[in-house]
Amino acid sequence: MNKRFLLQSAVCGFLLSGCRPGGVGESAPAASDPVTVVVCLDGSRSYRVLEKAKADAIRVVKGLGPSSRVFCRWITDQSDGSECVIFSAIIPSAPEPLKNPFDLRARQRILRQQKLVSDFSTTVSLTLKQAARPNSRGTDIWGALFAAGQRLREAPHRRRLLLMSDLNDTCARYYPGIWLPDVEVWVLDYQSPGASDAATRGFWTEAMIRRGARSVRFILADDPAWELQ
Repeated sequence: MNKRFLLQSAVCGFLLSGCRPGGVGESAPAASDPVTVVVCLDGSRSYRVLEKAKADAIRVVKGLGPSSRVFCRWITDQSDGSECVIFSAIIPSAPEPLKNPFDLRARQRILRQQKLVSDFSTTVSLTLKQAARPNSRGTDIWGALFAAGQRLREAPHRRRLLLMSDLNDTCARYYPGIWLPDVEVWVLDYQSPGASDAATRGFWTEAMIRRGARSVRFILADDPAWELQ
């Protein structure tokens, strides 16, 4: 069976199992309010910092708090398609402290939960690291916004969209009904187009705010000290 399919299936299994989330991995932060996050990675050949973007996406997922949900997708020449899915998941919670050291059942539950968290962290990292750049003939930013809006508009939590791209839309597809209600947009690992940078930022900021986004923030690909608030 295809290794990529196995990795995707393993991650999706956490979503279907209904596990309650929390911090993931050795550097996970303290528990925080849940968020629903859509991460869109630019798979076009013009986006030259994809490997860094993958590493930062792993960092974002590992930092999510309890009950957070994450949808990770490619930006391609048709970004609204089901073939753009990399994975979707709910992050499993860290185990509660052992209250009674003589309670063997509680100790076993904690060990199982520790393994679940460890396996999830490893699977997410492998899935993103091994995700192959799609054979994309263009960049469909509007499709990515449409797909993100579908997943965020009914989200019960704080809503966040991470676009990892140069935002150079080459497809000009029309998607009616793009809506990003109260969504915090972060253009992370932004690959600046140089002289047209101000125009690019202004165009997409206005476009997303007009479609309901709460805020739009750009972080350049070489920014060494970014932190999501």
